Amino acid sequence: AEEVHYLSQPIFSMKMTPIVRSKLESHGILYIGDLIQLNEEYLMEIWGIGPVALERIKTKLNENGVWFGMDVIRINDRWYRRKQELTTD
Repeated sequence: AEEVHYLSQPIFSMKMTPIVRSKLESHGILYIGDLIQLNEEYLMEIWGIGPVALERIKTKLNENGVWFGMDVIRINDRWYRRKQELTTD
């Protein structure tokens, strides 16, 4: 597996509004790695996170080469991207 350092950063490093950050933290979302394991529908159900905030989050994730639903695993305080097995049929 390949370590993705960006995912180990706290969500406040994304420079989102204090309200959005506090709402995410109150739901146990403390690191960017926690965030990408969620889906957009779940985030939209959190009061205080609307379409504009969601788009900003997605843009910031994509700028750093990560996205919602990315196949990662967490080991202690580090996040790793799972290597995809090549299959030949």
